Amino acid sequence: MAKNNKRKHYVKNDKLYEEILSYHETKEISETLHMYFWTMVNNIIRGQRFSRYTQDRKDDMISDAYLKCIRVLMKFDIKKTKPFSYFTTVIWNSFKDSAYSEKKQVLIKEKIIEIRGVLDDEE
Repeated sequence: MAKNNKRKHYVKNDKLYEEILSYHETKEISETLHMYFWTMVNNIIRGQRFSRYTQDRKDDMISDAYLKCIRVLMKFDIKKTKPFSYFTTVIWNSFKDSAYSEKKQVLIKEKIIEIRGVLDDEE
């Protein structure tokens, strides 16, 4: 039996585009559009790159990326017909920003611990 090698897309570009056009006309975000963003964010975070994160951290990243999609929805140029790639980039950038801010917080925490250690040694 031959296997179908065509990959199934979880969000179709043309359907996503239709929902975005509808949003630009009505200024209301449909349940379908919410579902598309939620599905995109969740499918991206399931990747290998995010396997080392705790579930709580992943949940925060998912929420941040989802909200970012909602925030930039109005900025999407409807003359472009590839919203999937646009919002995938938005999601990836949101994940990178979350990882950067987490790294920054860890560095600050380590610096505070180092300073406290030096102060404790002087006493």
